[in-house]
Amino acid sequence: MHIPEGLLPIDQAAGWYVPAMAFLGAGLAKLKRRLKEQPSSRPLVGLMGAFVFVVSLMPVPVPGLGLAAGLGGLAGDIVTYAITSFQLALALHGQESIAATWLAAFGSFMPTQIPLAIAELFFTSGVVVFVAKRRADLLGGLEVQP
Repeated sequence: MHIPEGLLPIDQAAGWYVPAMAFLGAGLAKLKRRLKEQPSSRPLVGLMGAFVFVVSLMPVPVPGLGLAAGLGGLAGDIVTYAITSFQLALALHGQESIAATWLAAFGSFMPTQIPLAIAELFFTSGVVVFVAKRRADLLGGLEVQP
C-alpha cells in the first residue's frame, strides 16, 4: 500500500523514517555479515530479491502446493495493512478517535487486500517448493516440505 505524497504531515512522515532507517541499517548489516560468513548464500539472496519483486508486481496463486512457506507472507501482508491503516489514522482522524479511524481504514483494505495476500501465500509456497525440488542448494540447507 502506498500513501500518496502530501497526505502525511512532514513531521509524521519524517518520524516514520527514523525507525525505518534503523531496521534497514540492521538488516543491511546482518546481510553483509551473512554474505561474508557464507558467500554461498549470495544466489539465495538474489533469488529472494527477484522473487519479492515479482510477487509485488503480480500475485498469482499456485494451488495444491505446501502452504507453510507462505504463511509468513500472509502475516506480513496483514501487518503491513494494519500499520498503514495506523499511519492513515494518525494523519486523518480529525474529530474521530484514532482507533475508530484505524478500524475504518483497516476494514477498507480487507475486501481487496486479503484475497491478494492469500494469493501471495499460494504463490510463495509454490515458488519455495519449486526451488526446493529443482535447486535445493539455493535454499542454504533449509528443509522444505511440500
